[in-house]
Amino acid sequence: MPHLVLWISCTTSVLHVAWAALFIVVFQWGNTGAGAANCVTWTLQWIIGSAVLVCKSSALHATWQELLLFQREAFRHWPHFLEVAVPATVQVCSEWWFWEICALVVGYLGPTLLAAHVATLNLVALISRPTLALGTASSAVVGKAIGAHLLAKAEQVSWLCVGLNVLVWAFEVLALVPLSKFVAMLLTSDQDVQALVHKLLNIYLIVFGWFDNTQNVMSATLRGLGLQRAAATVSLVSFYLIALPFGCAFVWLVNMGVMGMWYSLAIGTGTAVVALTVILCKVDYVQRAKESDERIQANAIKQARTLNLESNVRA
Repeated sequence: MPHLVLWISCTTSVLHVAWAALFIVVFQWGNTGAGAANCVTWTLQWIIGSAVLVCKSSALHATWQELLLFQREAFRHWPHFLEVAVPATVQVCSEWWFWEICALVVGYLGPTLLAAHVATLNLVALISRPTLALGTASSAVVGKAIGAHLLAKAEQVSWLCVGLNVLVWAFEVLALVPLSKFVAMLLTSDQDVQALVHKLLNIYLIVFGWFDNTQNVMSATLRGLGLQRAAATVSLVSFYLIALPFGCAFVWLVNMGVMGMWYSLAIGTGTAVVALTVILCKVDYVQRAKESDERIQANAIKQARTLNLESNVRA
């Protein structure tokens, strides 16, 4: 039901603007109003999503209780589940948390630099949404193709999404670089912050945004191929062992300020792109499909044993 998810997201996103205007502008709640708008939007998404699952439960060949409530079967085979889930979680969260750590580091440089850093990051989060969509699509399609033994399709999609990401990013760069000063004015009214946002935005758009968005798509593709550990390792090394030390050195030893932290990200994400490219080029798609089949067979055997045991207990 991807189209339903799209409509729910679009509808609640449009309504979010109304909630924000109501709580922040009309009620004058400030930051509290922003948080209240988020709570309303997220709650509305949960309510609508739950209602859709209830209505579509028969089409999904399940009861609404199975879709929305906890089932005993959900607590089976956790070791196998965690074997896949933990590396994937580490890979995704390590990148998100890295940006928070960068904000903590930049906070020592003063409120103006921190304000510019956070304002630019907000815009980066917005313009990176197409990349997240391509990564999600690549992971889903590649994983499904591997399971169906469509190995040529899996390989083609892996590189197609990388190429599409480069094209999309090129379009965004061409559209935003000429407007970077205007965009900075939209983000803040402080002229000092505006000047820094303009510089940081250009660093991201022209320098390391290419690497950052490309490694995002490649990492998602590796998750679809079942190579979560490889993706997690690359993320941890490139962000925490390369980008962060270089960033601290550029900020304090080279006296580059907040821009040093952003230039260091080009080094880290560039390293990630090189490593991920090598990994993707060396992927054995036949072996990936074989391991997928083995996992499916192992899960089927475990499921059958569990059902037989339950039947014997009931008897």
